[in-house]
Amino acid sequence: MRSANHLKILVVEDSPQDAFLFKTALGRAHAHASLHIVEDGLEAVRYLRHEGKYHERRTHPFPNFIISDVKMPQMDGFQFLRWVRSHPEASQVPVVLFSAAGSEADADQAYRLGANAYLVKPFSLEELTDLLRVTCDFWSRCIRPVTGQHHFTSPAISTTHAAARAREHCGSPSA
Repeated sequence: MRSANHLKILVVEDSPQDAFLFKTALGRAHAHASLHIVEDGLEAVRYLRHEGKYHERRTHPFPNFIISDVKMPQMDGFQFLRWVRSHPEASQVPVVLFSAAGSEADADQAYRLGANAYLVKPFSLEELTDLLRVTCDFWSRCIRPVTGQHHFTSPAISTTHAAARAREHCGSPSA
């Protein structure tokens, strides 16, 4: 993996145990990445919009990709994915939905809403470590939007303005 491509990963996970597993697995994967964890879709929206406690981009950088649980309180993974895909400033960020259930209906819905992948949560630390290693390796090889180009200046963002600043990257519909 190329060390010049430090990844910033946003994990949306309401389970403290699963969040801990993500942190542990990323450390074991030896991926050149930083992990930022929020508890549900609403917190993820606040993070992406750099609102409240997430206002400082140096400590809460815009992610290169997002891993989100499906079943969460407040705003579930599907609702969050709808939000991401409907906001030009975030719409090209790759989103991977994770679920413990792994139902075909949920997978169909995830892909219809624009998920880049739908995976069943691994049940072991080793599986999660391997999955994060491969995922980080893949996304580190993709061309991404230039860091610092993601600014939510108002709730309504001009699509033309966002499109002018966007760059193609792996996982986008046009890639």
